[in-house]
Amino acid sequence: MSLSEDNAQLAIGLSDNSIRIFDTNNLEQIDYLIGHENSVFTVAFCGNKLLSGSRDAHFLYGRNWEKNMKLN
Repeated sequence: MSLSEDNAQLAIGLSDNSIRIFDTNNLEQIDYLIGHENSVFTVAFCGNKLLSGSRDAHFLYGRNWEKNMKLN
């Protein structure tokens, strides 16, 4: 779970391989991100990017998943 730097968004990594992003003002879901092949165990905002890590050994970053890195 991670809060954006301006505290406006909350990102949560889930066991269904997705990331949900919520507006913290009204708690409405504003985005649903997929791309991992296994449970998402970490998410972190870094400026305007969102980093995520999964049990599939991939680290993804960006809201449009500009980069997909597999750890060996």
